[in-house]
Amino acid sequence: MPSSLLPRVAMRAPSSTKLTSLTAALLLALSLTSTVASADDANYVGAWPYGNANAMAFDASRDLAFVGEGGGVVVVDISDLASPTVLSDGIRTRGLVGDVAFDAATNLLAIADGEAGVEFWDVSNAASPVRLGSVVIMRAGARADASDIALWSHFAYVAAGFGYMHIVDFSDPSNPVDIGFDGQGGDSSGVFISGNTLYVGGGQSLTRYAIQANGHVTLTGIDFFTTTGTPYVVGNVLYGTWNGYFQTFDLSTPDLLPLGFLDLPNPRDVVVTGNIAYVADVTGGVRAIDVTNPANPVQVGIDPTYGSGRVALHEGHLFATGSTFFRALDITTPNAPVEIGSVQSPSSAYDLDVVANHAYVADASRGLYVLDASDPTALNEIGHADAPGSMLDLRVVDGFAYAATQFEGLTIYDVQTPTAPTQVANLPTPYYARGVFVDGDHAYVADLTGGLRVIDVSNPSAPSEVGSVALADAAHLVVQSGVAYVTRGSSGLSVVDVSDPTAPSVVTTLTLSDYATGIDIQGDRLYVADFDGGMRILDLSDPLHPSTLGIWNQTGLLAGGVTVSGDIAYVADAGEGVYQIDVSNPASPVEIGYFDSPGNAFGSALSGANVFVVDGLTGIQVGQFGDVASVDPDTEPGSGSADGAGGLGTSRTTRVALSNGVVQFDVQSDDVSLDVFDTLGRRVFSGREDSAYQFEPRTSGTYFWRARGGTVLETGKIVVVQ
Repeated sequence: MPSSLLPRVAMRAPSSTKLTSLTAALLLALSLTSTVASADDANYVGAWPYGNANAMAFDASRDLAFVGEGGGVVVVDISDLASPTVLSDGIRTRGLVGDVAFDAATNLLAIADGEAGVEFWDVSNAASPVRLGSVVIMRAGARADASDIALWSHFAYVAAGFGYMHIVDFSDPSNPVDIGFDGQGGDSSGVFISGNTLYVGGGQSLTRYAIQANGHVTLTGIDFFTTTGTPYVVGNVLYGTWNGYFQTFDLSTPDLLPLGFLDLPNPRDVVVTGNIAYVADVTGGVRAIDVTNPANPVQVGIDPTYGSGRVALHEGHLFATGSTFFRALDITTPNAPVEIGSVQSPSSAYDLDVVANHAYVADASRGLYVLDASDPTALNEIGHADAPGSMLDLRVVDGFAYAATQFEGLTIYDVQTPTAPTQVANLPTPYYARGVFVDGDHAYVADLTGGLRVIDVSNPSAPSEVGSVALADAAHLVVQSGVAYVTRGSSGLSVVDVSDPTAPSVVTTLTLSDYATGIDIQGDRLYVADFDGGMRILDLSDPLHPSTLGIWNQTGLLAGGVTVSGDIAYVADAGEGVYQIDVSNPASPVEIGYFDSPGNAFGSALSGANVFVVDGLTGIQVGQFGDVASVDPDTEPGSGSADGAGGLGTSRTTRVALSNGVVQFDVQSDDVSLDVFDTLGRRVFSGREDSAYQFEPRTSGTYFWRARGGTVLETGKIVVVQ
């Protein structure tokens, strides 16, 4: 069930229940209790964040294109359109890139970066971009995903979903400031500037504003009954796409009245030149629409080669992005776009394995990527091989990579030379190969309808099936001591005796709480990610008849993957991030850390102190859980120090106050995170990248807080008395 389209969920917001008669004593403790002292958030180490190509901007003077791919931006030399080349992949953001805009006057690149807000980069040296600053877009106390951006003077106009349209002053790009948002209400999905006029498209209205000298805007037109995505304006006509339609609007009146429309499969973006509108259609390629009469648009051509998400015009050529490409097209014949050249991009990371100094990434559409992971702060692609189908699961054993490649079965690669991975075999399975595990001379493949397939891989170049057993919905598996444990989604967990690989047999099936997906094994314990059901720990004292020891879960969790090392389990949340869980007492697992990743975390792999997160559209994210924070009893209450990862020193900056039953934390810096724990070590509140936080206690009791980041590490205790 894991998918790059899984919804993101809000998981760490404080409860809305207010204790109206609440009083509190704020007692700053000299140290945390032992159950909480181990709690620690992972430091961001690095990333290889690339995914779907989804945004474009151009520098005409240097023949450069800036292409947003997943959680990063690549700089492409387009001086030779037949052979565009990547100059740099050094722009790696902390969000999912929705759009980019280039300011030629200052050589600044502005990035609409999802939940990470808006980032500004100096691209004067295109081969070595430098990050200058960023600002998080907030609305009603929550982050709003920045998805589209347009520039005017030193102001950026940002579409931020439910967060409206925001205006960011970047006169100092190292310290950009959100100076306000439009007051029309509703969400925003696209922005476009023509002269001094701003157009904002959204799910509830289409609006037009006059931009003032101070960057603020004045409403000059609105259509409350129209929805449109990113608008495009030529003369008195606005062109847009939304929910299966290409649309045109009359701008000659304040009402922005609709003129015409054309029903299309899945239109996403539009540009216009002359009498032709080019529409990016996610499922139908690039469509050429004759808009000689805007009230009656007519499709006159199509380039159906690839589905497209964005289109742009530059120097008389059409450019398009899609799930795995950035393309240049010749439109000399307007109704028949023809590809000139392209640059391939990854699509969505589904799995990975880390062996020695290399990370092997299973990409859903582009196959196998090999990364140099010797320096996790600067992951670098060194090898690639296509796959015959979508690569969904991966194991690397003894110089060979074994991949479950959907409808194409098991695919095997020789990776003994990491810079030149080579496919050496492909063995079809009955329907849909979803998971793979290698044990000795056998590979075990979980096929969604074909059950468990046992394959002899003693010669990886010539695999042969030796046994199978019917097992509907088989998805992921591990094998130990002649027993296979297979997750089966809503069908639970099956135990299969494979002591005789030629005659596997199902011993028992356990019903779990929700949807069994990821799985890992260590010694006599089995760990299963059960989606809404959390992480389940099972006792394997009797390997053929597992029994539940404990469950870890929390509201909003979508446990999609689990990896275990010693007494620590890492649970990947398909909504966001990876949780670090202490499982030394399996009957009572406790969260001790968290790594916030920008995408949909499907799973993780460990390498030393680093956790490599498979993060869907934002590729691979790397975090490190550092040493435990400690507080010197001789220091002032509320201050502390940490040794090891992060290099944090002592400081005394956190201010704590109480107002109307809400605890207010002022941490003085937007790079400081705040976490609050109860006495069992459970995280009850978490805030990221803000300078002030509000924690509303659900009940009376004792709570422990920690502020961490930059040069700050402080801890304290709050006693709440009702």
